[in-house]
Amino acid sequence: MLPKTKRNATSNAELSPPSKIAALLLAAFTGALVSWKLANRKIPECYENGIVFHGYQNDVPVQGGAKGSCWCGDGDGYCLCTPSLSVDIVIVVKKEDKEHVLLVERRFPPQGWAVIGGYVDVGESVENAVQRETLEEVGIEIPLENLSQVHVFSDPLRDFRRPSAAVLFVAQVDSETIDKVTAGDDANAARLFPVDDALAKTLAFGDHFVMIQTALSYLDERSTRETK
Repeated sequence: MLPKTKRNATSNAELSPPSKIAALLLAAFTGALVSWKLANRKIPECYENGIVFHGYQNDVPVQGGAKGSCWCGDGDGYCLCTPSLSVDIVIVVKKEDKEHVLLVERRFPPQGWAVIGGYVDVGESVENAVQRETLEEVGIEIPLENLSQVHVFSDPLRDFRRPSAAVLFVAQVDSETIDKVTAGDDANAARLFPVDDALAKTLAFGDHFVMIQTALSYLDERSTRETK
């Protein structure tokens, strides 16, 4: 059996008065230094192809910019820039025995007809974001249980404004819900189109054509599974 070792006699002893004073002075100096750095620091800037990204302001990250969403370190010249996250939804309704999709006419560039969608806010899930965007743009509420996540579109060139990854949802609604549609927010108009007519249009975003096809294929496959 190993002999017990004596505990360090000074481990629990109080600091001597000179040591206490030194510790207090060090703590005060450290606190003052941190406060001075926070008060006097400049917002870091990250340069890429002539674009300036601002990292944070008052300790809050500043998102956005022509290249995506960015976070910059505290004066160390390092910036992490990632694609923006967006959501899109293809809303399908059966009318006169034909499938229709709901499109919105965009108020801002790129203008034209498009599926409903927008950027995810900080602190928001993609499901909540697509519910919010649907309510804002066409005035209808889609319950979570009616939402199906279908695919993620992440081609770096899919959106000319900035790199973005779009999470695609699909929802089937009834005619009673569609009758409540009212264009709002950044949508000039909202309108139902038979699927063939929607696919024949030149849409505001190149991959919205594929989004509609992908959503409809998903519904067809789901219907086939359910009937087996």
